[in-house]
Order: sequence, then C-alpha cells, then structure tokens
Amino acid sequence: MVRRDAKFCRVKCRVYFARELRRIPAALRAFKAWVRMKAAKPVQTNGKPASSTNRTTWTDYKSVRRSRQGDGFGVVLGRGLCCYRFKNAYRRGRLLKRVHQALAAVTEPIIYAEQQQSELLVFVEGAEQYTSRTRSYIKLTRNQVIRLTGVRYQLA
Repeated sequence: MVRRDAKFCRVKCRVYFARELRRIPAALRAFKAWVRMKAAKPVQTNGKPASSTNRTTWTDYKSVRRSRQGDGFGVVLGRGLCCYRFKNAYRRGRLLKRVHQALAAVTEPIIYAEQQQSELLVFVEGAEQYTSRTRSYIKLTRNQVIRLTGVRYQLA
C-alpha cells in the first residue's frame, strides 16, 4: 500500500529518479574537453597538471569517469560550450525572480543546469566570445574549467 504523501510508488522508482538526476546529459558528455579536478586545479587522467588552454591535456567523459586521479571532474568551456553562472541564485531553497527573468532571456539552446550550493550553472551551446557580466549573471565562454557535481537542476 502506498502512502498518500509518498513522492514515489516504491524504492526502485526513488533510486531510479535519484540516479537520473545525477546523470550528465549526452550533449554535454559529447564534448572532448573533460579533466579531472584536484581541489580547484585541473589534472589529467594520469595525474599531471591539465590546462584550460591546451587541448592535448583534455580527454573524453568516459576516461575522466574511469580515472581515480583527483577528487572530481570538470569540463573546459569553449568550442561551442558556454556557461551562465548565477551567484546567490536561491533564497530559502527557491530560485530568485531575477534568475527566472534572466533565464527567460537566454536564447541559446540549454544543455544542462546544475546547482552548486548557492549558485546555478546553466550550460548552453554558443559561440566563443569575451566573458560578459550583468547584475544577475556572468557568462563564461572560453578557457575556463568548471567543476561539476552532477546535481542537476530541473528547469521548468
């Protein structure tokens, strides 16, 4: 018997949902610009330092996930991948109105959105250009390494 207040029909459904939320979408995995992270520094899968500007130090998503170097992984922006970083995007667990408005104005196709503490990172397809700032966000477009946690944010 299922409780009236239950969010999932059974444990199997809850586990499936949790795993789906942590999954990086195929469109983002397809970029061959992945690195391992050791604290805030990018490293290669062999443990040597990686560079945000040297493509020979990057690898594919599968290799990064298989490697045990460092303590996490990240993606290098550029070649069609950009990121909007919304700082202080939440209040009491809810997305702020200014962030909703800024997201509504985004014209590029959104690939993935991730929540990191009080920030919201929104990855989009877009051309390389200089980093731009507004009151609401910073748009990063090239030569930046973004550490990912895998905690997806579902945009409505």
